[in-house]
Parts: sequence; C-alpha cells; structure tokens
Amino acid sequence: MADPNRRRKIVDAARRVFAEHGYDKASIKLIAQEAQLKSSALIYWYFENKEALLAEILKVGVPLAQLGDVTPAFFEVPPEELLPRLLRMHLTAINDEEIEKIVRIFVPETIRNDSFQARFGEIVSPVFELIRYYMEMQIANGRFRPHGQVPLAWNSWPLSVRISLMRKVNMSKTYSTK
Repeated sequence: MADPNRRRKIVDAARRVFAEHGYDKASIKLIAQEAQLKSSALIYWYFENKEALLAEILKVGVPLAQLGDVTPAFFEVPPEELLPRLLRMHLTAINDEEIEKIVRIFVPETIRNDSFQARFGEIVSPVFELIRYYMEMQIANGRFRPHGQVPLAWNSWPLSVRISLMRKVNMSKTYSTK
C-alpha cells in the first residue's frame, strides 16, 4: 500500500530538485536522495516517470490545474459566479510563495527548452480547453453572445496568466532581500 506521506515527500523533493537543477538535469536519483529514500526505485511505486512527477507538482501546487477534476455540475455554474471565483484563484496563486517556487521552475524551462514547453503545454492545455468549453456552453445557453468580448478575452487568458506569473518572478528577483 502506498504511503501518502511518502508521496508528498517525493513531490516536495522533486519541486526542490527541479528548482535547483532544472527539469532536464533533475534525475530520479537526485529526487530520491532529496526525499531521503533508500532506493530511487521507490519513486516508481508512486509515479510512472519524471513527467508524472511534474504533472503532480502542477496539480497540487497550481489551483487552476485542479480544474481538470471537474464534475458536470461545473458547467451549470453561472458565469457571474464562476468567472470571479476563477479570477480570485488566479490572483491568489500569483501571490502565493509556493506557486512562485513552481513558477521559478517552469517559466525558465518553457523559455529555453522546446520539449519541456510541449510537456508543460500538455499538462496545462486541458485546463484552458475546459474553460473554453465552458464558455461555449454559456454561449449555447444564451448567457454570452457568440462574438462578445468576454469569450474573446477568456480565450486570451492563458497568455495573461503567463505574463502575470513572469512579472511576479521578475519582480521577486528585482526586489528580493535574500
């Protein structure tokens, strides 16, 4: 039986190792050492591979990534309730220190590493596809006009998320007292 505390310890260790070494240079062996595991093979009991660890870091650490686990009731929530809730999640995430650590791992890697950018996109794209589908459902239900500004703005949200997170990282570097 898998120990949930050990799983959390592995995820935390992976986040630290990715932050220090970058995704490509981080190895399962380094992560196992950081997690103080006796054998790196134990990681495979909890995660299929390094990409699965990456996906778990995003899922656990980034609130918007958790949207992938929605129920059909999600699509019934009116936009005037759901959109402010999602915006609050976004703004809260930008100011969260743990999220900042995750962003420090992913933003530089997505800029310099095309394969990582593709992997990152595979993890995050379903979230934005879900939101796009929600907006289409709202149009179909008559809550939005087909070519109104709200759906257009919503479709550009992934870019705004990246820009705001990159600004947060740059501001932290500029004003850090560490």
